[in-house]
Amino acid sequence: MTWIDINSKWREGQPVTDSPYVVWENLFQEMPEMLSDLTKFCSSLKLEQAGMFNDAEGADLLSVRNTRVGWIKKEDLSDDMKAISNWIWSSISSSNYWEFDIRGFGEAWQYAEYGPGSKYGWHVDVGPENNHRKLSLTLQLSDRNDYTGGLFQLEGQAPFSDSHFLKKGSTIMFPSHHRHKVHPVITGMRKSLVIWVSGPKLK
Repeated sequence: MTWIDINSKWREGQPVTDSPYVVWENLFQEMPEMLSDLTKFCSSLKLEQAGMFNDAEGADLLSVRNTRVGWIKKEDLSDDMKAISNWIWSSISSSNYWEFDIRGFGEAWQYAEYGPGSKYGWHVDVGPENNHRKLSLTLQLSDRNDYTGGLFQLEGQAPFSDSHFLKKGSTIMFPSHHRHKVHPVITGMRKSLVIWVSGPKLK
């Protein structure tokens, strides 16, 4: 069968391209102690050189991505961190503009530190064996005066340079297949947390 009748439910709502991202000026506006606890937890993580889907190494890797990362795993969560996880999930599920079929956090969260010269070139968060990723979040854990450069950018959009995007706690959510990058840091240290939301593979 190659011809079908279009289900009226498929037509509903505004075009999903009307909002390529969702922004919280401070995801923890109502719960500031959670942001403090999250920042403290991340500062205790062991960091390693970040990798890429294509297993690039050496100069090939560093030409695209030269940052250090640590991982927040489900089995390592304290009660406070579990409460933070629930808070973040509630914010995500109530702001799923695209109405993606999302089920939860299927993998570890990635904490990243970008020092001078650190960057991450254009990329997407889906790839081989990672097609479960539906939404990506980048959460600021640095204050706006902690660094220069290091701006986040989505393809087709200007870099997020306004001050409210650079405050600790500000969060940008977008479809994981949308290309994005982090511009090189010039001075200081950019700290962020990346969270992927999982669900059935897009069809």
